[in-house]
Amino acid sequence: MLRKKCLTILVLFLATICSFPGAAQPSQQPATATQQQAPAATTPVVSDPAAIDVLEKYVAAIGGHKAWDSVKAEQQETEIHLFGSVIHTMTIQELSTKKTYTKVETSRGTVEVGFDGQRVWQKTPAFRGYMADTDPQAQALRNPPPPLREFRTSKQTYERLPDETIDGKTYQVLKTTRQAQGQELTLKCYFDPATHLVVRVAVGNLTLAVSELSDYRNVDGRLIPFLTSTSSRAAGQTEIKVLSYKSNPTYDPSIFEFGPAAAKHLGEGETPKASASAENVTKKIESGNTLIKSYADEETIPEQVRLDSFELVWGRINDTYWDKTFGGVDWKAIHDQYLPKAKAAIASRDFHSLLNQMLGNLNSSHFVVEPPSEVTRLNVTEKEMKNGSLGLSLRWIDNQLVVIDTRKGYPAERVGLRQGYVITRINGKTPEQLFSDYKTKHLGFELRPELLYRAAAYEVMQGRPGDRVVLDVLDEKDRKGHLDLVLKGVPLDEDVPFESRKLKDNLGYISFRIFFGGIVDEFQHALDNLRGTDGLIIDLRGNPGGVIEIAPNIANLLCPSPGSLGTFTFRYEKQSYSFKGLGDAAYSGKVVVLVDEASISSSEIFSGGLQDLGRVIVVGSRTAGAVLASTFSPLPTGGTLQYVISNFETSKGTVLEGRGVIPQIEVRTSRAALLAGHDPALEKAEDILKKQGSESK
Repeated sequence: MLRKKCLTILVLFLATICSFPGAAQPSQQPATATQQQAPAATTPVVSDPAAIDVLEKYVAAIGGHKAWDSVKAEQQETEIHLFGSVIHTMTIQELSTKKTYTKVETSRGTVEVGFDGQRVWQKTPAFRGYMADTDPQAQALRNPPPPLREFRTSKQTYERLPDETIDGKTYQVLKTTRQAQGQELTLKCYFDPATHLVVRVAVGNLTLAVSELSDYRNVDGRLIPFLTSTSSRAAGQTEIKVLSYKSNPTYDPSIFEFGPAAAKHLGEGETPKASASAENVTKKIESGNTLIKSYADEETIPEQVRLDSFELVWGRINDTYWDKTFGGVDWKAIHDQYLPKAKAAIASRDFHSLLNQMLGNLNSSHFVVEPPSEVTRLNVTEKEMKNGSLGLSLRWIDNQLVVIDTRKGYPAERVGLRQGYVITRINGKTPEQLFSDYKTKHLGFELRPELLYRAAAYEVMQGRPGDRVVLDVLDEKDRKGHLDLVLKGVPLDEDVPFESRKLKDNLGYISFRIFFGGIVDEFQHALDNLRGTDGLIIDLRGNPGGVIEIAPNIANLLCPSPGSLGTFTFRYEKQSYSFKGLGDAAYSGKVVVLVDEASISSSEIFSGGLQDLGRVIVVGSRTAGAVLASTFSPLPTGGTLQYVISNFETSKGTVLEGRGVIPQIEVRTSRAALLAGHDPALEKAEDILKKQGSESK
């Protein structure tokens, strides 16, 4: 769950640094680099004279106020390297009107976003029309943060912090705030005292993402950074390269409007429309971003905020769900049924639970509303961060919560818990009681019971570092134990866990916990070291998925010829998740993929797609069957909506949603095997590869 939240954090971070020339945003939420036009010069709204001095030198270094005041419009093209893929963007913006148009091109297709001066519109595979004014994403595009060079008139306050030394070099540091999609974020800007240029930007109290700005070039007397490298826990290393920058370009003003810019992409008979949420919401946003207040679980949410959020959730699904029939559900009737309930559910916990109950009517995975209490924000403090862990991995085996792994250095390992031990109670509650509590709290789509028992246990075993968790356990001889443990904080800068090694009989092994971060590069590096092995085992057991784009990029490393993991069907178009193949550079050995019931989403697309292509043998137990592609949207309550935007079928037409990936060879583990130190699925995979290797010789 934390990785999913970190992806949302990354989007917010990239939106924030768009206030600097040379930055752009990835395709999940195509953003604008629009620079707000400054009113007549006034006295800077800065209380710190030392900060004013740094900013004046910065403006002089990038060309001076006069040079930038002459810019009435900008056009910028960028190339973004993210998750092993390349994204191209083109943005045109008018500074006085804030009108903007952004076109994002990926290997899968094109996305267009614009602001015509009044309304924000999008043209994506899943949605084509005008966004609701109350949508935080639309507000962010309507009112982008002002750039540093407008510090005199932007009403931003800046504080001069003590100099910081990083890698032996000393930087001048200013602190300010930015608004991004309804959040007010802490921003630290690092200036090179020799050049007076901004070379580093850190966002958030805990600095979950850092951007390095470099390759400054002179364009018409103005210095612009042509390279922005972002390091984050969620996405690893992201590079944004400016391919071209033009000030006061020639352009057709109609490009900012939905029709002329995007009408040619509409399906036959379609016309531009407002989103369903825009039609239902009567409240209008006057000007400026509305800061989102995050409502605590027991806190009362004002009725208008509830109505805005309700309409945004219902409308976003009404506008974007890939199946226009909603699987036979009368979605309009669902709206009318739940609207009175939304008006009556005044407490945050009750309201967000109600939204999930409404989403459950679709009986589909990847629909969930996270309440504000579960959303991790860039400005979170250490006291608020719920990154505490026992370092304990569990599975529901033969109606028991069984330990399958412990993490070195964490509480579970330090007190002697090991594979095969049984957790009989957590904080005094049995697994059955936890299961019941979890289902009551999390209304909506349900995964299989073996996953829900595990999820219910994890929910009460995580929290803030220092929180206590009490476990009742059975050891290898069924002797009872009672453990009072303290959660240990997971480092915020920790990389995504990745393991690769050589096994006996010249076999390779690769395991990673989630499809995020720099996994593609790490996988490539691991394959380089395992190039001469006779076979490879890829362990995706317990992998909950992540960024879908990573799956075909890893598949590409294993396949010499072009292929496709399958097809995503959106509201308006279909996209093949194809890969080019690497020819002789691809890994040529046999491949076995290990999965279990906790292999979800991208893990299923990867294993199921390659299974139907005949490239891999899948071993283990049936996967979760929760495969649909989804995206995220912030809500006015401070919560977050995750919602489905497409269906998925493999190249053979196999629908994995609700079915899961069925292994060619089913292997289930047992408590006895774990206690004896055996891994039946891994051992079976080794036997398969050894047998195939001997037959090929």
